[in-house]
Amino acid sequence: MLQVICIGSATIDMFMTIQHPFKACTAGEKILVDGIDYETGGGGSNAAVALARMGIKVGYFGKLGKDGHAQNILDEFKKEKVKSVPVKRSDKHTAFSVILESSKERDRIIYTHKGATNDLDEKDVSQRRINAEWLYLSSTLGKTLQTTKKIVAQHHGRVLFNPSSYLCRKSQLCASLLAQTNILVVNKKEAQLLTKSKKDLDSLARTLLKRGPKQIIITEGPKGVWYFDEVRKVHVKPQNVKVLSTAGAGDSFTAGFLASLLHGKTVDVALKIGVVNSCSVIQHRGAKNKLLTWNEACIQTTKLKATTTSFSV
Repeated sequence: MLQVICIGSATIDMFMTIQHPFKACTAGEKILVDGIDYETGGGGSNAAVALARMGIKVGYFGKLGKDGHAQNILDEFKKEKVKSVPVKRSDKHTAFSVILESSKERDRIIYTHKGATNDLDEKDVSQRRINAEWLYLSSTLGKTLQTTKKIVAQHHGRVLFNPSSYLCRKSQLCASLLAQTNILVVNKKEAQLLTKSKKDLDSLARTLLKRGPKQIIITEGPKGVWYFDEVRKVHVKPQNVKVLSTAGAGDSFTAGFLASLLHGKTVDVALKIGVVNSCSVIQHRGAKNKLLTWNEACIQTTKLKATTTSFSV
């Protein structure tokens, strides 16, 4: 049996870099782009490859199109030892993203066409195939979201949910998934969108814990990551690194955290593994470039510290 099945998007990402800050770009203006790079991406694909790099037996379950982009993604899965659960191809295009980055800022804008990703139908699902210790859920919409909810409702293992901001804005769509989630991983903005609140991290965590998840992780970029359960809060701050691209930062952190639990490590160690994996990725372009192996990640955690304090819901 697989240890993890990842459900979510698998995309082709086109990276473009501009010299201007985003706020300096106005409608109707022609902006020069420094260069274009193509990489594979998508929350489900990124997580699956990151877990495989860390020695986890992982599969990907999602919908692809009938185009050449789909074959590129499948070829990568084969190379990375990610099992692709067989699904009939969609007549829609394989998901595609344009990632616009500014050399003046440490962030990006992602324009995503979901295409085939949102076309996963209940008829595509066989519970015999969707069988793993963990389900790793990234953001989906449309038919795929409804199908995902049915998979989770019938799943007997554990669930990690890592929703993106566009799904968190529609918090009512997440309610049933949150109720069945073991570990929820979000950034601060996503936590605020889910709770419709701009309170402090502790308050956000308390609200989210009451909605079903047993463990909450809230990330906040260079300020670090915070883990919450019903009795404790753990904080790990990353080392300062030069950021080239933040695409894939959340996926690499979350996959590193889950891989650590599957390797039998404590939460403190799992947070550190996630942080160093994320820091490696953001120093390079592409959501999968410089993902760490398990041994590489373990070596790099020695310089990080985890601070634990008491917490109550």
